[in-house]
Amino acid sequence: MSKRKIILIVIISAALIVTGLFVYEKYDKVMKIKGHSQRLQSAMEAAKVFEPPTLLSGEQTYEIYADPTINPQILEVTVNPQDVEMGENQIITVKIRNDQTDSITEHDQVTAEVTTDTKLAIIPLQLTKAEGEDALITYWSGIWQREDDYNFIYELKIKAKYNKGENSVVLGFK
Repeated sequence: MSKRKIILIVIISAALIVTGLFVYEKYDKVMKIKGHSQRLQSAMEAAKVFEPPTLLSGEQTYEIYADPTINPQILEVTVNPQDVEMGENQIITVKIRNDQTDSITEHDQVTAEVTTDTKLAIIPLQLTKAEGEDALITYWSGIWQREDDYNFIYELKIKAKYNKGENSVVLGFK
C-alpha cells in the first residue's frame, strides 16, 4: 500500500471520528433538551388538573376546645351547609359560654367573618337563645350568601365580644 493511500485512510478515519463525536454531542444535547421539555410538559399538565380539596357536604358542627378561664368561650360552631353553592345561603350558628356574667347587654355581640378567594363578608350574628344557671350559655345565628369562589381560601372567623371580655376562633376549610 502506498504512502498516499495510508494518509488518505488516516484522514478519512479522523474525519469520521470527528463527525461521529460532533453528531454524538448534538444528539446528547437534543436528548437533554427533550428530557427537560418532557418534565416541563408534565408539570404544566399537573397544574391543569389541579383540583381544590373537597369540602364536607351538608351541616357540619365543630367543637372548640380552649382554655376554660377565657371568657367568653366559643364552644361550638355549626355551618349549614359547609359546601354552600354560589348564590345560595349558609347558616352559621355559634354556641358560647360565659362564666363572668348572668345577663346580656346591648354591648354584647358576635360576628362571623367569611373570607373567600377575593372577598370578606362580615355577618352580625343575632342572639337566638340564652340559658344556664352556673354560666350563661348563648346561641347566636346569622345567614350569608356566597358570592365568590373559594378554590384557595375559605375561612370562617368567629368573634365574640361581651361586656367583660372578648374571644375569637378561626376555622379554615381550605
